[in-house]
Amino acid sequence: MLRRKYIIFILLLWILPSALLKASFTNQRWRAHLSYHDVTNIVQTPNRVFALASGSLFSFDKQDQSIERYSKINGLSDNNIVNISYSEKDDILFIVYENSNIDIMSSRGIFNMPDLAKKNVPGSKRVNDIYFNNDFAYLSTDFGIAKVNVKKREFSDTYIIGENGTSVGVSSTTIWNDSIYAASGNVIYSASINANLSDFRNWNANLPMGKNEKFQTIMVFDNKFFLLESTQKKVYVAENRHDFNFNLFVDDVISMNISFNKLNFAKSTKEIFSYSDLLNSISIIAPFEFTSGFYDGSKNFYIAASHEGLVRLNHTTAQADAFKPNGPALNDPFTMKFTQDRLYVSTSGTWVSGNGNSFIPASVSIYNGRFWLSANADGVDMPFMSLIDIEVNPADNERFCVSSFIGGLFEFKKDEFYHRYGAHNSPIQSHTGVIGDFESVAGLAYDREGNLWVAQSYVSDVLKVLKKDGTWKSFSISEMARREVFRLVIDNNNFKWINIPRSGPGIFVFDDNGTIDNIVDDRSQFFNSFPDQDGGRFTSTAYRCMVLDKEDPQKMWIGTANGPIIIPDTRKAFSSDFSITRIKISRNDGTGLADYLLENERVNAIAVDGGNRKWLGTSSSGALLVSADGTETIYHFTTENSPLLSDNILSIAIDPESGEVFFGTDQGIISFMGDATEGNTKFKNVRAYPNPVRESYEGIISIVGLVDRTNVKITDTVGNLVYETTSNGGMATWDGKNINGHRVSTGVYFALCSSEDGKEQAICKILVINK
Repeated sequence: MLRRKYIIFILLLWILPSALLKASFTNQRWRAHLSYHDVTNIVQTPNRVFALASGSLFSFDKQDQSIERYSKINGLSDNNIVNISYSEKDDILFIVYENSNIDIMSSRGIFNMPDLAKKNVPGSKRVNDIYFNNDFAYLSTDFGIAKVNVKKREFSDTYIIGENGTSVGVSSTTIWNDSIYAASGNVIYSASINANLSDFRNWNANLPMGKNEKFQTIMVFDNKFFLLESTQKKVYVAENRHDFNFNLFVDDVISMNISFNKLNFAKSTKEIFSYSDLLNSISIIAPFEFTSGFYDGSKNFYIAASHEGLVRLNHTTAQADAFKPNGPALNDPFTMKFTQDRLYVSTSGTWVSGNGNSFIPASVSIYNGRFWLSANADGVDMPFMSLIDIEVNPADNERFCVSSFIGGLFEFKKDEFYHRYGAHNSPIQSHTGVIGDFESVAGLAYDREGNLWVAQSYVSDVLKVLKKDGTWKSFSISEMARREVFRLVIDNNNFKWINIPRSGPGIFVFDDNGTIDNIVDDRSQFFNSFPDQDGGRFTSTAYRCMVLDKEDPQKMWIGTANGPIIIPDTRKAFSSDFSITRIKISRNDGTGLADYLLENERVNAIAVDGGNRKWLGTSSSGALLVSADGTETIYHFTTENSPLLSDNILSIAIDPESGEVFFGTDQGIISFMGDATEGNTKFKNVRAYPNPVRESYEGIISIVGLVDRTNVKITDTVGNLVYETTSNGGMATWDGKNINGHRVSTGVYFALCSSEDGKEQAICKILVINK
């Protein structure tokens, strides 16, 4: 028995210290922040191991142990990968996405094949397996077999092989001698490779075993036919295609593959076998559960070890080294907030589109500007799942609270679980849900006194407050009882605003008049519709988010199912002349008519940047940056015109120091280097980055440390004006070009900065290097 040493190394992609970190962002205006939490499949090339993890792709260099991540930013055409497969003959990697889009990666680059994704096929088009033979790839799909000409990079045929030409799902395909075989349920279809395979009548259905089996994988090795039956986890082998009699070869198998002339079996007993031929094999026991693996032919096994990552097992010493990129815990960023230079992300929200299950284990992901951390509440007495909101304690930034749709209110201290508030130890109430009793806590907000206000769904007392002295107070408000609630915002008047997102949607406002314990002077109002500026009445089927304006803190923006609306004066919430404003965009066609901004779009998220401009996240049209008043669209990012991961935006957060905008989508997090930061009251460490500007750099040059609306003139060394702009908040940007749109020549340039009132002055040098 080999002596095993289990030493685990998780490779974090550390970035340089803070000052250099901010500068490095502009080298690429977009950055993906994907989860690599769950490694489910791996394949090897001569030099690298590619790993599929949580729908994302990374590779590991066998020699220098470096890790490379792949996303839409560096060439992939889509998101949410479900399958990868490598052709040794052609040295290409097939990458298959959930929507059946396909990328082919080679040394020449990445080639996209969207044909299958666009093909009109009834039912599912999911690709279950890929088999390479000669110049073709055979894709086993939920409707049959799709054949790809690898050299021409095109689909050459489709085989619908079921009885009478009906579609049947194919899990695996292989070729043995002069016949092609396809596994479907407990049937193996076969046909002569020389026949017209598009004619279903040339396919024969074989039932080699009983009716309760399910064939997962078929493949040929050493001129023998191997079949993995997934129900009993057994592998059978047939040596003669004429009698096709199967004998048991090995049991407890969860996956098998062929990699570089070796047949590999991953067993449920944590053992992996690799055969160079049927008489010679090596094996090793892994320290983790895993889904697949292979032997590299030298000294290492590589396994897909789920949450541990890509694990390399040394066959001689049994040392286990684990590798995966650093990233958030999951790819469902339901809520994101920046506090104290850290981005907090709650996962597993109740309405995350496409996850198929609202009630999955969750965690809080925290990005500190260099790497991602995860905080969870394992071992507590209630499930830590379906998280809604996050609030950091303003008096102690090492403590934060997380609300849960199921388990109440969770408190963390120094990123470790500290305490849970529920029906057993607080006024938080429970109600009966679909899987038992829930303690559904939704929106959270601290007031100016440091009290934590809590909104609760489906209970009699929808609003509660945990006072800074540790005591609680509950508010019974009849018009809000038993409703589902969502976000909670406290405005400058100390009014508490709660949105009801669905099922009788609207906006609720509550004022305790600064006397939490005296309910006599409390007042509240519920709006299921609003008078607008034109005397009309606005209603919506959903109210998704609320945010206060930076320049006018009495103004509130609300995201609805019919675009954004604005409450121009929150102080009038209880007045008879209370109304909203809808943003009108002129058609500019001579008719004098206008359309409401995003009138037919659901706005899920709104964030305000340092220049008081608004980022709007929609459910189907991506993200927009609009001017401070919303009348001008500055950017509109979609999956078609940018690396945006999805057009369904769940949340948006902005780093106030760097201006980086984080988009939380239903496919994960991606960020864009914006051009606005929070303005300072005085100039503070005015500087430009990147600096120097190298010849290969094509992004924006940022001048930071400014006050809002700083005038910035870029001049050469003799005082000639090259460029002029005004800062958004504390940041001004320059594209490195002169007023004629041409890239400036090599030299030193000066950024002459002057505040709007002329009281603040600063100069910084920028070195530009060109070829």
